[in-house]
Amino acid sequence: MDSAFQRFMAELPTQQNLPGVQSLLERELGHYGFRMFAYLSFVPDENIDKVLALTTYPSSWVKSYCSNRYDRLDPIIALTRT
Repeated sequence: MDSAFQRFMAELPTQQNLPGVQSLLERELGHYGFRMFAYLSFVPDENIDKVLALTTYPSSWVKSYCSNRYDRLDPIIALTRT
């Protein structure tokens, strides 16, 4: 198993809040060359307030994505729902 992934899995339970998890994700994904990421966890057909979103994308991009409801067109989200 990749050492960065092993380190991530070892440190994840030590995080006490979402900013800590986001920081850990940002640091560890940086080892793979990713500058930005988005992590979404949601319950299909549930209230949008139950969505967990962690992202390092610029806030202007996130605002545009959400206000235009691109989640309804996003092929990655469609794939994960199936």
